Amino acid sequence: MLALGDIRTLRGRLAEAAHGYARALERAAGLRGAADMHVGLADVLRERDDLVGAGRELEAARALGDGAGLPQNRHRERTVAALLHVAAGDADGALRLLDEAERSYVADYFPERRPLAALRASVQARAGRLVEARRWVRASGVGVEDDAHPRREAEHLALVRVLLAERRAGGDPGALRPADRLLGRVLDAAGAGGRGASVLEALGLRALVLRALGDGARALDVLDHAVRLAAPERHVHLLADEGAPMAALLRDLAGRPGAPAHAQAIARAAER
Repeated sequence: MLALGDIRTLRGRLAEAAHGYARALERAAGLRGAADMHVGLADVLRERDDLVGAGRELEAARALGDGAGLPQNRHRERTVAALLHVAAGDADGALRLLDEAERSYVADYFPERRPLAALRASVQARAGRLVEARRWVRASGVGVEDDAHPRREAEHLALVRVLLAERRAGGDPGALRPADRLLGRVLDAAGAGGRGASVLEALGLRALVLRALGDGARALDVLDHAVRLAAPERHVHLLADEGAPMAALLRDLAGRPGAPAHAQAIARAAER
């Protein structure tokens, strides 16, 4: 059930993921793996901006104890807790929890859904911590001319966040043109592979890149498309976690005639 929940979440099917976790908890209460279901449900609630509900599910997972979780559960729980701090605008807390998640990582038959190094670099870039974020870019070997690949998707998206942060710090906007092309390749690959969550992330980043390149009208068109894709499953934080730059773009989108109503919910979360 855990792997199926991950697949559904990656495909952007939050309602199916939440239903599956809830059903599993009904059937497997008290059994090993129950804690993992609480963590999975917390992740869905966090993405939908129910931060209180997500926190409650994480507490339920912790209360069950380590014996109720699969080998990766503590790592996953710390990672989702870190993302809750990101959602609340607390980069320091998020980075501390990511360090804990790294220390608790245990390799098993589940692939690492969120590569921690790329996730950490994303948090650092959004917070303007460019020294650390650039260090990750050098160490990872990731580049804007790379071919898109599912196993490097998180790294490519993190790289674009670093380049956007460099532009906000006064860097050359021209460096974002190859980043836009990289996002195009990521979008093609993620779309073909049915990875709806990655499509939403990449569209949000592409909107920010286009705004930074001075193409505000196209940026709003791309963001409009992203918000309309996000609305049916009530996705919020795949876009909102980009923070103040995304909030500003969403405010501009909301001023457009016929703008999708879901933009307001994402904007409120992005403004934290």
